[in-house]
Amino acid sequence: MIKPLSSVTCALLAGALSLHAANENAPAPAAVAEPYTPSAPNQLMSLGGSNKPRFKLQDISWPQQPGQAEICLWRDDKYAALSITVDDNCRPDHNWWLAQCAEFGFPVTWFVVTGGVGGKNKGFNGTWQDFAKLLAAGHAVQTHTISHHKDDDKRSEEEVRRQYGGSKAALETNILGNQCLTVGYPYGKGQPALAGEYFIAARGVHGAPNVADRINYLNTGAGHLRLYMIDSILGDPFEGPKWLANPNYKRGWLTPLHHLVHHGRTPEAKEASAAKVRAFLEHAAARKDRLWIDTFVEVAKYGQERDSATLTVAEATDARITLAITDLMRDDIFNTPLTVKVRLPDAWKTVSAKQGEASVRANLVTHAGAPYALVDVVPDKGSVTLSQE
Repeated sequence: MIKPLSSVTCALLAGALSLHAANENAPAPAAVAEPYTPSAPNQLMSLGGSNKPRFKLQDISWPQQPGQAEICLWRDDKYAALSITVDDNCRPDHNWWLAQCAEFGFPVTWFVVTGGVGGKNKGFNGTWQDFAKLLAAGHAVQTHTISHHKDDDKRSEEEVRRQYGGSKAALETNILGNQCLTVGYPYGKGQPALAGEYFIAARGVHGAPNVADRINYLNTGAGHLRLYMIDSILGDPFEGPKWLANPNYKRGWLTPLHHLVHHGRTPEAKEASAAKVRAFLEHAAARKDRLWIDTFVEVAKYGQERDSATLTVAEATDARITLAITDLMRDDIFNTPLTVKVRLPDAWKTVSAKQGEASVRANLVTHAGAPYALVDVVPDKGSVTLSQE
């Protein structure tokens, strides 16, 4: 049976909640971000959930005829996706995560309780300068609300809007260049309908990977920092819970949450705890050829662009191929490129691509002796033309 992480587990993993929770009496931020109302049907903030598959989930495929194209499930045609998240500020672990991620070459997402930043317990909650440093290193700095309530699902609309809009404004005001687009629900408790007016996605605490063709973007699963979780989404043999053998989890998106890495009563226990997390990171890094590892924000953007996209091939000749993508998402936020796999004419030995007047990434790959391009295409930004270099 799949179980969410319990509220007790969340608190224990972070240490005693009283050491780091935001002050309930802390004043609200001076600014509160305004909710978003779509200006048109193709300017959505979030797709939310779906009661049925949005598309047919299949293994990696290869178009057969020159000029045929398809949107890859994940960036660079990777098999599955992983976004590592850290809750509750955890200032003592910042340098550890910076060192690990620099070594392995991937970022994590920090869900920050903004009401504690710069307060009395800076040693745990950190300062705005601390989180600016994480952002500069390529990590995502997002919200875990102002106050880390246990019951945001039951609180008034006014209070939950303050928690969402106030924390979003604080993160964007106090960290230069930061864009707060996602929320991690404290204890997994939130109000998705309200969250969807402020954020493109929300991470819950449900202990399973996200099934790729039916992601609930306003209450994603989380999974766990376990090696078998990675193996399950990659379709590899694993020793773990039987329910993970469900084929729907193959090619999924894993968003495991962590709290304090170095936790325990003794130095030996703290090092053993960190060693377990290190083993997970090593396991993930060794599979980067098949596993897309990126921030929760970036994968949430890609997934919703993909799920609402329409791909059109306007021209396919021996000399060039022209295609374009439109989607239903808000253009000023959803600007990450989708990877499109294009079957090239047999004679092509090189490839280049432009979207409008700008060159875009296009990698030449072969499969079964045939040439293909993996090309970056930003939805709603005009046509992309591929040609031989």
